[in-house]
Amino acid sequence: MFLKWKQGYIIDGFNDEKLQKFKEIVSLVAPQYSNLNDEDTKVKAAELTDEMFGEISDIYDDWVTEYNYCLNRGGVEWIQSDLCGIFSNYGLVEKE
Repeated sequence: MFLKWKQGYIIDGFNDEKLQKFKEIVSLVAPQYSNLNDEDTKVKAAELTDEMFGEISDIYDDWVTEYNYCLNRGGVEWIQSDLCGIFSNYGLVEKE
């Protein structure tokens, strides 16, 4: 999964606030990569931050954990709302 960071894919998932913060960081250490307008620039910025900041892997791991948690929680909420009470005709009720 960390390879996705080094390839710049994760940057596309940043919200506006996080993207702006990342651009600010990159502009301080490598202004030539701070526009993040194309894939090559994103890759260079991701590789550079990985090399300069050893903590980036910890940040990435935390991000993946939180991202997966949110996906799972959203999936459970969707299933519960979509299927709520669907089996009540058969005597099955949701355990509280």
